[in-house]
Amino acid sequence: DTTMYRAYLMQGGLGMPDREYYLGQSPRFVELRAKYVAHVAAMLKLAGYPDPEGAAKRVMALETAIAKTHVSVDDSSDVSKSNTVWTRADLARKAPGLDWDAFLGGAGLAGQQRFGAWQAPAISGMSKLAGAQPLPAWRDYLAFHVVERGAPFLSKPFVDEHFAFNGTALSGTPQQR
Repeated sequence: DTTMYRAYLMQGGLGMPDREYYLGQSPRFVELRAKYVAHVAAMLKLAGYPDPEGAAKRVMALETAIAKTHVSVDDSSDVSKSNTVWTRADLARKAPGLDWDAFLGGAGLAGQQRFGAWQAPAISGMSKLAGAQPLPAWRDYLAFHVVERGAPFLSKPFVDEHFAFNGTALSGTPQQR
């Protein structure tokens, strides 16, 4: 219905590009996972976070659990598999575990009644993780992602560490502009 806007819910929450970086067994993915854990620890250490190495392991474990809920890139690109519509009632029924009223209220969508559920299995899986994963793991995860998102705007050590992983390790860019 082109006369209406619809909010979409989609899979997300990973610090690396997609699920294969967490689950794939190629030497490249195994190497990147080790570099990612070191990167998470380095960023949290720069931020003065207590026990950055332990936190990095918890972040990786949580993101791996999130990745397991994600659909593959191929399935995500298949419109017939991914483009589903859920009602407000469907959220609690098909994706229990998340306080949908609080989530939607915080997103400014409290009055929304229909949603595009682009990768429905991931939405259901991630909702279950919300209550199933330990709170300290979520705190570490959120702390890291706040630092990671802000890193390009912080001091040089943050910028350099952010680029070392995201620019060089992930993308192969040899130096910053």
